[in-house]
Amino acid sequence: MSTAIAEAPAATRAGVALPEGRVLQVDDLSVRFATRERTVDAVKHLGFHVDRGETLAIVGESGSGKSVTSLALMRLVDYGGGRILNGRMALRRRSGEVLDLAQASQATMRGIRGSDVAMIFQEPMTSLNPVFTAGDQIAEAIAIHQGKSQAAARAEALRMLELVRIPEARGVLRRREDGVGTAGFDLVAAVHHQHAVGDLGHHAHVVRDEEHAHVHLLLQLADELE
Repeated sequence: MSTAIAEAPAATRAGVALPEGRVLQVDDLSVRFATRERTVDAVKHLGFHVDRGETLAIVGESGSGKSVTSLALMRLVDYGGGRILNGRMALRRRSGEVLDLAQASQATMRGIRGSDVAMIFQEPMTSLNPVFTAGDQIAEAIAIHQGKSQAAARAEALRMLELVRIPEARGVLRRREDGVGTAGFDLVAAVHHQHAVGDLGHHAHVVRDEEHAHVHLLLQLADELE
């Protein structure tokens, strides 16, 4: 079943500005989920900013709105029944253009996701399909986001697996989950996550929505890749 998404009006340049060196600024963000039974205000009047070279951690208990905030930045909350009630999410793109993500059209967001803003989702294992080989899925993400040929994408996938010291990396590329093992597939999935958002050094902003149990894994992986 497909979900219809209402197009937001295109953002105008007027009134959207950021201080020099600022990559992202969120002001007065509120997100609501409404059903016939009840209404939930998942995020209320949130504000923060991120400057170039800075890492911001949003920490809170389960249900406090961390993931919803991340999804709002990607405008993926639109697809989950949520709605941005108010607020501004000003992003400086790699081109230098500044726009309000809250007002950007879905067509504009498709060009932003995976290019200017990238997200590593909370559960790496859910990013891979056990029906397909690990190599095919990692290479697909590389080919789409980096414009490489299939052969070059597979070579890059092998390089990344070897960087994080996956044993018998060449053989792992040809295996599915049952041939890699759950623990190994979790790390392979994390590599897929990193490449699903492209080259980290080329992004204005990377959102990592991680449970505590996975933070050490992705920090280690990011350190290896960067």
